[in-house]
Amino acid sequence: MTLLGLRHNSRGWGCDVPNRLISFMNKEEKIGYRTIARKFNSWGIKTTRGKTWSSGSVHSVLKRKIQRDERIGDRKKKHPTKLENFMIEYFYV
Repeated sequence: MTLLGLRHNSRGWGCDVPNRLISFMNKEEKIGYRTIARKFNSWGIKTTRGKTWSSGSVHSVLKRKIQRDERIGDRKKKHPTKLENFMIEYFYV
């Protein structure tokens, strides 16, 4: 069975499918957190911990996705390297 082009395996849908579904349903379809949670529960999609969805868990997934995207964006930035007054001292005992 496929959902948004991703396959279901023995361990579940994986973390990416609910993230993509929630983002699409909320941003594109303008569906609220409570309705998304009800739909996921009716479709039998569980959270990564195997529990049922609530509006809070849907909100948490969206919030964490935004934070993750920011973190990944920061990793891809080029930061300038600057060394000043670099010195190595050896201490002999």
